[in-house]
Amino acid sequence: MVLVPLQLVRRRLDFRVRFTAAVIWTCLATAVVPPALAGGESASVTGTVAYRERIALTPEAVVEVQLLDVSLADASAKLIAEQTIKPEHQVPIPFELVYDPATIDERYTYTVRATIRERGRLMFTTDRSYRVLTRGAPNHVDLILVRTSN
Repeated sequence: MVLVPLQLVRRRLDFRVRFTAAVIWTCLATAVVPPALAGGESASVTGTVAYRERIALTPEAVVEVQLLDVSLADASAKLIAEQTIKPEHQVPIPFELVYDPATIDERYTYTVRATIRERGRLMFTTDRSYRVLTRGAPNHVDLILVRTSN
């Protein structure tokens, strides 16, 4: 049996603690902060995603919810915020879209849309516009999705 001097053990332990702390600090310092949270101020649109069919979601289901700027009729919608959810239970599934309030213009129109996919196949989608945030629209919406033909 080899005996290691106590000072050597302390030095090795001290090095490991300092090294681990440095690695953690580096990871935290270089972490990507979502733009909505970078400025310190944020706001959110909340709601639920549901559908009327009496069909259970499989464990492979993925819910995607998006906050979109749909103000320009001749251009594609601009993505403001999105959330991807791996549901742990059946519908209704709550969501929260966090965004930077500075990106919202009271003159523009914003909507929330959602999809549910299973194994990459589109199973449910919103089929109407759910307006939010401006022109008297709420910041909470309960989305009802419809089944696709897949």
